Amino acid sequence: MGFLKSMVQRVMAMDLSTKDVKVKVAQLFNLSEDEASKLIIRARGERKKDAVTQAKRKTIFIPQCLRKRECKAELTEDGFKCKRCSADCQARLIRDYALASGAECFIVPGGTMVRNIIAKRSPNAVVGIACHKEAEEGLNECDKAGVPAVGVLLLRDGCVNTLVDVEEVKTLLNEIGLKPAVSPAHSKRKS
Repeated sequence: MGFLKSMVQRVMAMDLSTKDVKVKVAQLFNLSEDEASKLIIRARGERKKDAVTQAKRKTIFIPQCLRKRECKAELTEDGFKCKRCSADCQARLIRDYALASGAECFIVPGGTMVRNIIAKRSPNAVVGIACHKEAEEGLNECDKAGVPAVGVLLLRDGCVNTLVDVEEVKTLLNEIGLKPAVSPAHSKRKS
């Protein structure tokens, strides 16, 4: 893990706003462009972490692809409304933790809804969970809107049956000041 942290630190020292930054990072570390993109996303998140931590109102975006296939959630203009139908659903586990921490939380089908919710709710900071392509777009949109953002990348993407390290998400939420006041299993708050 020390090597990855060292790579992130080196990338953080670079100008990440240039169009060719992905190519430069790929060449510097002998990575594919996808791997370079993931490293840049981590570095951008590290740069914004303090601003996200200082923000009063944090909004968490969870991709709908983390839901179980048999999910009973209903799609609304604010995303999927969790019915808590599966105890081991990653979307539910993260949602419950985020809500118990006092954050607004949305299970969303994609970037368009994220943009709409940001425009409507005006959060002070965003935490996103996404594949690297969606994360890259989301970070760019947040930069344009002047909203600091951090995120956790999916371990497996593909729009269905995706996977994230739930403990990594919880660790990030704790690091930015979102710690549950009560056990998420006992939280009854709906979103």
